[in-house]
Amino acid sequence: MSTKINVILKYTKLRIYVYCINMIVDECILSRLAEIIEDSGMNKKQFAGAIGITPSSLSEIFSGRIKKLSSSFLRVIELKRGVNPEWLRTGKGAQYIMSNQVACPYEYQLVLYYRKLSSERKKGLFALCKALIIKQDDDSTEE
Repeated sequence: MSTKINVILKYTKLRIYVYCINMIVDECILSRLAEIIEDSGMNKKQFAGAIGITPSSLSEIFSGRIKKLSSSFLRVIELKRGVNPEWLRTGKGAQYIMSNQVACPYEYQLVLYYRKLSSERKKGLFALCKALIIKQDDDSTEE
């Protein structure tokens, strides 16, 4: 075979290899994205709205019609859902990013539980927390 044909074959094999690697990576990211949606306690339609895309766009991502996830899309997931960028892209590290001001070991778990609640229950929990703080403040002023 001529050198030109060998170069073309090597280039084609490399492109196929890179394409397969990208497909594997995207499948892994899709798996992690599904986990994030499940953790959120939302359905896909609600989740799409929460991150600012249409439900049909999210459906196209999961059906494979959108082949490559853009870095800007991944960044939105990271910022709006508090997801660790390294975990989303590679599966390594903690799933969620927490503030460096974590007061106690329970705080991280509380945030994870909170994310699993429906919107209505989140509102109820917020009202309960507010009432507890008011009660705590009242108790401390009586002392």
